Amino acid sequence: MINLLLHFNNKNRSLVIFLFAIFFSCSSNKESTKPRLKLKINENWEFITDELTDEQALLNISENAKIISLPHTWNKNDLLDSVTYKRGKFQYNKKLNINRSFKNKKLFLHFEGVNQIADIYINSKFVQQHKGGYTAFTVEITDYIHYGNNKENILSVVVDNRFNKNIPPLSGDFNFYGGIYRNVWLIATNYVHFSLSDYGSKGIYISTPKVSETGATVKVEGLIENQSEDKKNIVVINTVTGKDGEEVCRFESELSVNAHDEVNFASTSETITNPQLWSPDKPNLYSVSTELFEDGKLIDRIDNPFGFRYYSFDAQKGVFLNGKHIKLMGSNRHQDFAKLGNSLPDSLHITDMEIAKKAGFNFIRLAHYPQSPVVLNKADELGLIVWEEIPVVNYVTTSQEFKENSELMLKEMIHQHFNHTSILFWGYMNEVFLNDSDGKRGEIMNFPDEYLKWTVAFAKRLDSLAHNIDPFRFTAIAIHQNHLYNETTMNNIPDVVGYNLYQGWYFGKAESFGRFIDNEHSNYPERRFILSEYGAGSDIRLHTKKPERFDFTIEFQQNYLENYFQMIMERPFIGAASIWAQNDFRSDARGDTRSKINQKGLLTLNREYKDIYFMYKANLNPEPMVYIASRNYKKRNGIFKFGNLQEKQFVKVYSNIKEVELFINGQSLGEKSMDSLNKAVWEVPFKNGANVLEVKAEKQGETYRDELEVDFSYRPAILKDSEIPFTSLRVNVGSNAEYVDSEDFTWLADQKYREGSFGYFSGKFVKLTKNRIKSFKDTPLYYSFNEGIKAYKIDVPDGEYELELHFIENENIKPGEREFSIIINNEAIINSFDIARSFGQSKAVIKRFPINIKDNQSLTIEFANNCGLPILSAIKLEKK
Repeated sequence: MINLLLHFNNKNRSLVIFLFAIFFSCSSNKESTKPRLKLKINENWEFITDELTDEQALLNISENAKIISLPHTWNKNDLLDSVTYKRGKFQYNKKLNINRSFKNKKLFLHFEGVNQIADIYINSKFVQQHKGGYTAFTVEITDYIHYGNNKENILSVVVDNRFNKNIPPLSGDFNFYGGIYRNVWLIATNYVHFSLSDYGSKGIYISTPKVSETGATVKVEGLIENQSEDKKNIVVINTVTGKDGEEVCRFESELSVNAHDEVNFASTSETITNPQLWSPDKPNLYSVSTELFEDGKLIDRIDNPFGFRYYSFDAQKGVFLNGKHIKLMGSNRHQDFAKLGNSLPDSLHITDMEIAKKAGFNFIRLAHYPQSPVVLNKADELGLIVWEEIPVVNYVTTSQEFKENSELMLKEMIHQHFNHTSILFWGYMNEVFLNDSDGKRGEIMNFPDEYLKWTVAFAKRLDSLAHNIDPFRFTAIAIHQNHLYNETTMNNIPDVVGYNLYQGWYFGKAESFGRFIDNEHSNYPERRFILSEYGAGSDIRLHTKKPERFDFTIEFQQNYLENYFQMIMERPFIGAASIWAQNDFRSDARGDTRSKINQKGLLTLNREYKDIYFMYKANLNPEPMVYIASRNYKKRNGIFKFGNLQEKQFVKVYSNIKEVELFINGQSLGEKSMDSLNKAVWEVPFKNGANVLEVKAEKQGETYRDELEVDFSYRPAILKDSEIPFTSLRVNVGSNAEYVDSEDFTWLADQKYREGSFGYFSGKFVKLTKNRIKSFKDTPLYYSFNEGIKAYKIDVPDGEYELELHFIENENIKPGEREFSIIINNEAIINSFDIARSFGQSKAVIKRFPINIKDNQSLTIEFANNCGLPILSAIKLEKK
């Protein structure tokens, strides 16, 4: 029995009714005669902020509601002001008014994406449930509707994004936002129509059985439903048109369908001579209009764009498209955006695809789930080859329900996106042995034989299912570096194996990637190989002259990806490679220098370009370009030495034009030839203040330019130097990286003590790579610290100062395990400082002290340990 809860407004004791309505086809008779109507209903929804309990199926009325528009997630602001994001059960409502003229129609709701369980109600009556947050679904509502402009219908959608062991994804390095986060459509059809109940698809499937440069054929298959009381004789006519709208060919089928029955149809065109083939360079698209007629009257119509292409994948030579070798280079893309979560409007989905294309990419992996239909539409239009996958990620539940839900997702994904020419790969698993059978990850992991056998059998089932639905495309899985994939023969199941490899980031050195991949190829020469993930994190606020693994500096990411790019391009057996990731995205479990964000993107979460994006553009996009790779490093500093106000620092330029000239403040620094990665580096003498960098290059009589202003500030080598009076010093203690904060101040990279300057005595640099830092401001300062520090000395002139000492305790340290005292210029300031006991772990702590320096004594801060090793994360010293 469904438990319906009625809430009443306490102020007027009247039932609260919803404020907004749509009048579906108020022009009534004229609109209702069309064969099919489709209306987006994203506006004026009500979201109830009261969370439903397990016992509650539906909240009819609530005071705690707000009017919203779709797409929507209740999580979009969670990670800005809370420890984690909300996984719960919430309700949406919308008022519908349906004209009486639609009583002779069939009405449907089409949801593009609801995460992850959706229960649909009309007028408090349960209609249908859908499980799975990333595929579309369609619900018929005809029998639940009250007709008439004065008749109100209440559409309610109860959405649940809580963990469910039987619904993938169970785990992942991304957030499972809840809500109706894609478009919703109201559809009206005649009683006889192309099916809307075929796994959320359009009911029409386009394939190209024969394709070559000289000729091609089109096959149109589909499912027709007759929901009337009579047997119907019908005709299906398919009309193919080119991009200019001119008819190319027409072919038809005659068939009959019994009352309350359905019938499949299939017909193939005659050979189309000299077709315009689809490719990333020339994404030529045709269109096929499939029309349904009864007694000469048009009763339904579906239009589908499609393209002609043929392809193969050689284990030694890579991918061939239309008979020509093509190296697939691209990115992984998550549907996430700053302050929106996964509720992106169509325009932002489209922008992401355009960004990929402008980089010169011809390949994109939609990770780790099916994405918005506009993403695939744009991939077709732009010429981006797609790997799309279902979210079976990290581990599985060995239950029949998990298996069935996963199979349903695969069926829905392939049926819904079958007609997209851009798709070449159907993925069905990602790193399923990353977690063990208990969902845990660590040094000791539990993989019982029964679990491994079940998972392999499950993979075989999904692979077979994908091939049965679509015998044309490749199947794929993505794996991480784990011996189990080969030992269990998991890697022998799909057509293509994607490797997610991070040598040089999570472990080892980048160069070891080449050795590993060559060894795999040698051991498994028949395996079709894709590098499905590779990457390194970067924070545009962090810079260093000494890049090192896991420092999150822009410079390390550049070096890392340049190295990988070269190794990928040198190996033809790597058929495709997709960087992880195109954009930064939120991940609740992450710590790093921006808490809860995976920062491996070529762009930030709000789509600010990182300089490394233009390395790809310079190498993959043939359009002439020059780019000064210092947009992320426009605020620099240097040391004033012996009256020299010009310090030389490196500046990198990316360009696909061979000879490039760089200027600083109008002065030429000479021409340089681009290296094999289309980059060149100059030593640039910066002056104090504003510096204008300009790069020029000539190609075929055209001049190409890029210009950038760099703000350069000098600090004295000797802090007591009177030529540059001391004002303040900020140090990112325990880090090789300098950090530019939100107020545009630079926190310098740490150093061992240098006489006349500043620095630490003793200790080692530690990074909190596993900690989620409970500070959304200046997180990089707390990402690293000096552990075992004995003293810090700053040789500043005499005067009054304010000193800030910044600390954070490792989440593995318990109260009583670390305790130390702080002595400033021989005076004990804090005794028995136990950060964990006083403030907890992973929390930013700042201690401030007034300081009076006199008698030329400088500032010395000593740390005396009682137990454990003293730590320090940052220092700020400011003259009053």
